[in-house]
Amino acid sequence: MNTPRLEVRAVSKTFTVKLHKIHALKDVSLDLRKGECHAVVGESGSGKSTLGKVILGLLSPDEGMVLFDGKPVPTRRTLPMKRSIQLVQQNPLSTLNPKRTVSASVIQALKIHHPDLNRAEILVRFEEVMGEVRMPMDLADRYPSELSGGQRQRIAIARALACDPEIIVLDEPTSALDVLVQDQLLRLLSELRQRKQLSYVFITHDLGVVRQLADRVSVFQRGEIVETAPTQDLFDNPQTAYCRELLSSVPVVSEEDLKFISNLHAKT
Repeated sequence: MNTPRLEVRAVSKTFTVKLHKIHALKDVSLDLRKGECHAVVGESGSGKSTLGKVILGLLSPDEGMVLFDGKPVPTRRTLPMKRSIQLVQQNPLSTLNPKRTVSASVIQALKIHHPDLNRAEILVRFEEVMGEVRMPMDLADRYPSELSGGQRQRIAIARALACDPEIIVLDEPTSALDVLVQDQLLRLLSELRQRKQLSYVFITHDLGVVRQLADRVSVFQRGEIVETAPTQDLFDNPQTAYCRELLSSVPVVSEEDLKFISNLHAKT
């Protein structure tokens, strides 16, 4: 078994809202191996996104720690650490500056995280990243508002890839997309992971998406992990009533639906 690239050890986080304490995370531990997709699943408010922010260093835990390659990671991240762990959010407009073109947004990331590259090298790398997310270069001068939702999300992924990360935290990256575009994006993420040996922390409430992409799943309920298992094991034999309840709500896709989606892929 691969040594974990990322470890979350006994992390707790509490917020105070109008004098009431909210336990967003309670003694949470999980790990992520090289090339693995570890899904974090749960209802809204279960602590999934709080965990993602702790991993990224956007929040500091009250207790516990995050380790990268076995070494504790400080909340205040160095530039190399920021480069190593990148974020793709649900809404790409949160990442992309509406006043910057596609090329300006991606090139800015290249300049920040690869200051040793000259202008010619930056342009070459920009073209490579656009190719990796299958975006045509004739969109380079467009603004986010001129792109579709799926195109914007591909540019957000390109911006993350421009940093040459080892880990990407994907926070509900497909939930705002229609079924066909969602499926295309999941296929792209899967291909990128295999080709570049990326590791994903995939935060979602959608177990149908998890089944398509994840190797392992941690299920959250009220800030705690109630079950962690390989994806197929979780679907075949959930150990807790909460997991069984979540699985019962996953839409069943018929053979006709699968054929329809497959035919759409053949035409796109």
